[in-house]
Amino acid sequence: MTGYGKQRIALENHILFISIQTINSKGIDLHLEVPPSLLHQKNRWQKILASKLLRGRIDVTISFQPTGQKLSTALLTTQIEAYHTFFSKLVKKLHSQADPLQLTMEILTKNPIKKPINDQNIAQIEQALTKALEECITSRAQEGNHLTQQLLACLKKLTENHKKIKQKLPIRNRQLREKLEKKLHMRESKIDSQPWEQEILYLLEKAAIEEELVRLTGHFSYFSTTIEKGGAIGKKLGFILQEMIRETNTIGAKAQDLTLQHLVIEMKETLEQMKEQVRNIL
Repeated sequence: MTGYGKQRIALENHILFISIQTINSKGIDLHLEVPPSLLHQKNRWQKILASKLLRGRIDVTISFQPTGQKLSTALLTTQIEAYHTFFSKLVKKLHSQADPLQLTMEILTKNPIKKPINDQNIAQIEQALTKALEECITSRAQEGNHLTQQLLACLKKLTENHKKIKQKLPIRNRQLREKLEKKLHMRESKIDSQPWEQEILYLLEKAAIEEELVRLTGHFSYFSTTIEKGGAIGKKLGFILQEMIRETNTIGAKAQDLTLQHLVIEMKETLEQMKEQVRNIL
C-alpha cells in the first residue's frame, strides 16, 4: 500500500528533513538512510518503523542541511585543536615529515565541523520521525478506504452476474437436455430408452454448476465480512479471491452456453481487477 509522510525541523545550525515513502510488497523491505552522526540510532528506528508499517517497500531518509549559521568560536577552536593534536601524535609516531596543521586543514575541508548531536536533538528527531510515520499511516489508511470502496463495487458486479447466471440456469439446463436428447436420438427411437436416460442424466450431472454457484455465494459473503472487520486483511482477501477464481473458471468450463460464458468472462475481468487492488492492501 502506498503512503507518504514528511517532516522538517530546525536543529540549531541545521535543518533536519525526514521523508517516508511506501509502496506495495509481499513482505517488508525497509531501507533507512541516516547521516553518520545518527548511525547509533539506526537499528532502534528501523524496529519502530517495521512494527508500525508491517509490510511493503519502505524508503526512509533522514538528512541534514546547514542553515548558514556560524558555529561558536569556542567550538571551532576545540575541534581544530583536537584534529591538530591527533595529527601531531600520528606524525611523530610514524616519523613522518608531514605538517600536522596542513593535515588538519585538509581534513576540515573534506569534513566541515558540525555541532555534535546531543540527547535533546535525538528527542527532537524522534518526535519528528513519529509525526512523519503517523502522516504516512494516515496516507495509507486513506488509500485503503479508497481501495475498499473499489473492492465492494467489484463485489457488487460479481454478485449481479452471479444472479444472472442463476436466472439463466433453468433455460440452459433445458436446452442442454434437449441438445443431448437430439444427439442420442431419443426422439427417434423408443427402444431401450432407460440406458439413454441414464446417459443423459450422467452428462447433465457432469455439466451441473449449481454447487459452484452455492460456493461462490459463500465466498462473496466471506469476502465482504473480512473487509468489514478490517485490519491486516490483504493476504486473507487474496486467498478468498483464489477460491472465487477457481469456482468461476469451473463454471466457465462447464457452461456450454454462450450467454453464461459471456457472464463468466465479465466475472473473470472483475476478479482480475480485484487481484490488483488486493495486492495493495496490507
